[in-house]
Amino acid sequence: MPSDHPVSDEEIGAVLSSDKPVFIELYSDSWMACLLSEPFVKRLRQQYGDSVSFLILDATNSVSLNYAKEFRLYVTPSFLLVDGY
Repeated sequence: MPSDHPVSDEEIGAVLSSDKPVFIELYSDSWMACLLSEPFVKRLRQQYGDSVSFLILDATNSVSLNYAKEFRLYVTPSFLLVDGY
């Protein structure tokens, strides 16, 4: 899993409250499809990182799962682009 993923409610809230759209990924490093999606997400981050915030929600973290449920993300990997939270 990317090492820069937020794990606390405060960290996740800070990313979601940014002025930029937020690309959200529900991720689990125990699921092959998530591991295969890493290069895709990395390219998106490189290409759009200045204009889009990226939020990786860890499917094994209870705080992240609460946000995932709020956005109706139930399977890994899931992707969502949110503009204004």
